[in-house]
Amino acid sequence: MENKETVSRNVAIDIAKGLLILCVIIGHGTKNQSLSDFMYRFHMPLFLILSGCFLKKVEDVKKYAKMRAVRLLVPYLIYMTIDFLFFNHLHNLNRIIHYLYGGRFINGVYWYITSLYIALVAAVILLDKLNKKQLIAIGIVGGGGTAIMESNIIDSISLLERPGIPFDADVSLLVLSYLIVGYILKDKIVDLFRRQSLKIDIIAAGVATLLILEHLLMERYGMPRQIDMKFVVYKNPISVYVMPVLYGFVIARLSVLIERSCRRLNRFFAYMGSITIPIMFLHEPLNRFCPLASNLLFYLLIGIGIPVLFSIIVSKFKCCKYFGIPKRKYIHEICSSKKMN
Repeated sequence: MENKETVSRNVAIDIAKGLLILCVIIGHGTKNQSLSDFMYRFHMPLFLILSGCFLKKVEDVKKYAKMRAVRLLVPYLIYMTIDFLFFNHLHNLNRIIHYLYGGRFINGVYWYITSLYIALVAAVILLDKLNKKQLIAIGIVGGGGTAIMESNIIDSISLLERPGIPFDADVSLLVLSYLIVGYILKDKIVDLFRRQSLKIDIIAAGVATLLILEHLLMERYGMPRQIDMKFVVYKNPISVYVMPVLYGFVIARLSVLIERSCRRLNRFFAYMGSITIPIMFLHEPLNRFCPLASNLLFYLLIGIGIPVLFSIIVSKFKCCKYFGIPKRKYIHEICSSKKMN
């Protein structure tokens, strides 16, 4: 089994994260509903499945929870404060309550960090007590199944729909299931990001073609296909698990291709993959503030360019971890690597 250090040095995984954060920004910025729906079918599930690859048993859950709080919740509070002070035109008590409540009661992607934090702590507790079969039964079948059930009844429960559970804590059930999928399939996923195989690449190209055709067909007949985790839109197991895994297969092989064939794209996407937190938190407030953001190209330039420049500057300082930015030394290592260890 791959250890954490080996997985963390897999440059193709950083590239995949860079591709996925690009998909997030496109999904938020495009005026084309079909393109937005396409991006929403896989980007957040795959982020979470990849996060599951880094899960491991811990001896001290409280220590782990504190460590994750520094890495996730501190940046969450910092970026939310920046958003409130500089990018929100309302500064009254009611708006403060909205921000403190979090989840689907606030603009942006703040739900992601709180749901992830809750799910990560729950995951390490389960890892310590359950074997793989029990993890699948409780985490995926139980947690994921309950999440899907909630999605099918939420429209009839107005308070559950909005403001919803504080911090989108209910979404943590689905997040937990994705983390466990990544944990269970860790070896296969890492191998997929490592292996050099023309046969697998050809299969991935075929799967990509079929996925695009399937998307267009679903769109033509008006069938639901989007996954919007913030607003609990995930109606069935096929769209929740099967489709993201298929898209993940394609993204993995595309990442390997980029890593081995184009050094400039390699470095660009690997860097983006290492700073997903500042990009995730800043792209929406920045573009909300800028009138040019109605154009997708400007949306991308602002939503990626400013967080990248901000990260380069902040990475020089020790406080960078509080902004979800790795130290410059680490960034240099992942961007200059030519192949996985």
